Parts: sequence; C-alpha cells; structure tokens
Amino acid sequence: MIFYKKFKNSMIKLLEGSLALAMLLLVLAVLWQIFARKLEIKSPWSDELARFLLIWSSLLGAALGFQRMQHLGINLMVNLCDNISKHVAYLFSFILVSGFTSYVMLYSGARLVKEIQIGGSISPALGMPMWYWFLSILVSGAFILFFMIDNGISYIQKSRTENCKAEVK
Repeated sequence: MIFYKKFKNSMIKLLEGSLALAMLLLVLAVLWQIFARKLEIKSPWSDELARFLLIWSSLLGAALGFQRMQHLGINLMVNLCDNISKHVAYLFSFILVSGFTSYVMLYSGARLVKEIQIGGSISPALGMPMWYWFLSILVSGAFILFFMIDNGISYIQKSRTENCKAEVK
C-alpha cells in the first residue's frame, strides 16, 4: 500500500509538473507571437507550438481534474441526486468514463498514433513528427483511467466504511 501511495503521488507530481511546463511554454510562445507580429517578424513555428501546447495542456488538465474529482459534468450529475442515487450516479459515471477512456482515448488513440507514425506525417512549421502531438491523447487517457480506477476504489472503500459506522450506531 505504501508503494502504491508513493507511485500515485509521483504520478500526480509528474502530471502537475508536465502541465505547469506546458502552460509556461504556451505563454512564452504566445508572448513571442505577439512581439514578433509587432516587430513584423515572421514566426510560424510559435503559432503551431502554441496550438500543440494548448492541446497537451487541455488534455493533461482534464486528467488532473479527474484526479481531484473536479470534473464539471460528473460533479453536476452526481450532486443533483439524493443520497442513494448519488452512489448509483457516481458508479455509473465511473463506468461510463472508464469505458470511454479505454476505448476512445487508449485503444483508438493508440491506433491513431500508430497510423500517423507509419504515415510519417511531419508538422509543417516545427518539422516534428505529428505522432508526438497525438501522443497527448494516449498519455492523458492513461492518467484519466488510472485516476478513475483509483477514485472508484477509494469511493467504494469510503462507502463501505460509512455503512459499517452506520450499522454500529
């Protein structure tokens, strides 16, 4: 259990650090774009870099939102329910998001990355392989699935503990 907690905390720190770096680079790329336009310097790479960093930071931010159980759609759905329905709604959302993440982000994302890698697509301004950028789907999907499973297990354990306490009283 101690190893798992250390692993989970290191994954969270990795995610937070990656997200902070992506956001910092995004801000710097956009600032450079602004100054380059004012100075009439052509800088197509900064526009492309900003777009790709926005994609990475959005998907990593979504994974961090799932880790913190702050996803708007899930919270809204669960909070609209009464106590008994909350458990069902939370477990339903857990299964739904886990299924979506597994199929769309991991399975289909892996196929997409593989096809782009085989095709050899290169980004026009940066000259980097496009699969690097599409890898964000797989990475964020892995984080989301990991956190959804972790949150689901924690939720079930918490529910069992609360039920045991209620029975003792």
